[in-house]
Amino acid sequence: MPDSSRYLQLQQIYQKELFEYVLPFWLNNSLDWKNGGYYCCLTRDGRIYETDKFAWMLGRELWTMSKMYNVYGRSSMYLDAARLGAEFIQKYAFTADNDVYFSFTEYGDPLVHPYNIFSECFICVGLAEYYRASQEEWAKEKAISVYRRIQERKKNPKGIWTKQISGKRAYSPLNMTMIEFMMFRELQGIVPDAELHAILNYNIDHFFSVHVDYPNRRVLERPLPDGRHDFSHMEGRLMTPGHTLETMWFLLDILISLGDDVHAHQITDIMLDTINFGWDEQLGGIPLYKDALNLPTEKLESNQRQWWVHAEALCSMLLAFKYTKNPVFWSWFTKIHEYTFSHFPDHEFGEWYGYLDRHGEPEFTVKGSKFKTAYHLPRALMQCDLWLGELLQEQPSDSI
Repeated sequence: MPDSSRYLQLQQIYQKELFEYVLPFWLNNSLDWKNGGYYCCLTRDGRIYETDKFAWMLGRELWTMSKMYNVYGRSSMYLDAARLGAEFIQKYAFTADNDVYFSFTEYGDPLVHPYNIFSECFICVGLAEYYRASQEEWAKEKAISVYRRIQERKKNPKGIWTKQISGKRAYSPLNMTMIEFMMFRELQGIVPDAELHAILNYNIDHFFSVHVDYPNRRVLERPLPDGRHDFSHMEGRLMTPGHTLETMWFLLDILISLGDDVHAHQITDIMLDTINFGWDEQLGGIPLYKDALNLPTEKLESNQRQWWVHAEALCSMLLAFKYTKNPVFWSWFTKIHEYTFSHFPDHEFGEWYGYLDRHGEPEFTVKGSKFKTAYHLPRALMQCDLWLGELLQEQPSDSI
């Protein structure tokens, strides 16, 4: 078992990574002081290689800058950065129906219709966190109205842009359940409790009854809505270890706060099954996709090691250890930590490589894209810092 010196050593590593290498990269390179909002497509050394802006990334970076302000001493540089995103979103992001365009020119002209509900989800939580930082009422009101619009759209999230033929092999994707858990954590105190808890209770039941394949001890990305598991097709067998672990640490954190130890212990058991199945014992790291029966997947990038997967795995193992004090979770946390910190960080230019091959070498050196911005990584570094600090406080005073 670790002692207080080990907690402190690791906490200092996570703080240094966050404040010396990650946040400065985004503060120095992504902020568009002329037009508002954030550039997210950045090369290894921070140069802008695409000026279009993407709603997912705008909401995510808004959340991050607001969160840093709220958690770490309320520095004006974070609030100024957050306001840059919030005002761009307020001015340009929304349709008349309160949906969110997918992408924009750097000046705010919409480019792509609001075909993906996750634009709304990240704008929603970004505005909620910005309200906590700024106390600007419009941001709170907009976060609530966007959340309610999400609930209206989520059964058919892509609307007229849905590719699947109606009623044909309609899988129930894990990503919406994961996002609902994330939004519950972020919107407490913003959206009325009765609304949040009704949706939370549905999603807890849905996760355990539909997504968990108990006989095979797997969490499936796309089961059928009635809970049947369709192993005759690649989609039905698909597993995404990173999504699974991210979903479960959100849920575990919620269950701990609610005092639901029965479900919490179920989650930690499934976490352990997931990392045991997901980890590549031969080469190290966590592949992006796995097949539940170890058959081929349809995903060409299945064997990539991606930054966000390992960031979420660190959070899941550390929170599970903090809750259970089971040393197997600490062993996994340190194993993932050692792989992650020896492969992803780029201390020459800051931030982390996002995409490694199966041998742990960078396939792409871009630090930002329409899929990668200041979100998973700073959130994970912050969470691990805070949880390590709490573990340190739990130690007897004479051992610190």
